[in-house]
Amino acid sequence: MNSSSIEPVAVAGYGLRLMSQGYFAAALKSLMERYDLKQADIARKTGLSAPQISRYISGVQKYISPEDMNALVRAMTIDPLEQAELVRAHLLDECCGPGSDMIDIVIRNAPKKAAGEVEIPWTAEGRKALSALIKASADNPSIERIFVDLASGMGLIP
Repeated sequence: MNSSSIEPVAVAGYGLRLMSQGYFAAALKSLMERYDLKQADIARKTGLSAPQISRYISGVQKYISPEDMNALVRAMTIDPLEQAELVRAHLLDECCGPGSDMIDIVIRNAPKKAAGEVEIPWTAEGRKALSALIKASADNPSIERIFVDLASGMGLIP
């Protein structure tokens, strides 16, 4: 992608974005909006500096070390599909040069719903509540323990 071009594209189901900033930056911004996360929240959860987070979010910094990538993905969401979408967005930014238009970067084996499982759409209020709990868990290990116990009790994790 030419850095001077601005190409509107849909990013991992998060809506239309102007791609002057890159796929990864757009995906980060979308998740920040979805979960009401601020740069300071992400910096605290990842241990990365606020200026570094800002460069990733603005798309100014394209290269992301594997360590930073892992920290960002884990800090942004616990949903495996959303994590895969962030990784995919990063790979789309990296895919350039002759022949790159022949490469597809897709997410396979997305988690399937169990028989009879119904997906309940989150309201904006529900997302904000979850976001607040996730933020609070960074400073309060007992909240994280409650999440783990709840997920385990529901059979979501071993």
